[in-house]
Amino acid sequence: MNHSRFAQEPPAISAGEGRSEVFMTRNVGSLDRLIRLVVGVLLLGLYGALEPPWRYVTLLGLIPVGTALTGNCPLYGLFGIDTCSPRKR
Repeated sequence: MNHSRFAQEPPAISAGEGRSEVFMTRNVGSLDRLIRLVVGVLLLGLYGALEPPWRYVTLLGLIPVGTALTGNCPLYGLFGIDTCSPRKR
């Protein structure tokens, strides 16, 4: 008999009646994440150097930064692309 408080599984969290649980699976590999982060930061860095309306186009750099930080790309999921190694999923 194991009395460790860590031996038990945590209770499942329900998403509510009629709702299904949605999990963000990692589908962006390490190299892909690094490239996205660098490109996103470079785009965001141009914000102060450009005049409007091009200045606001640089805010699109938030997209690759966000996907790099989360490790999930919705477009990759839509098209079934996965750049992760099998052991990191």
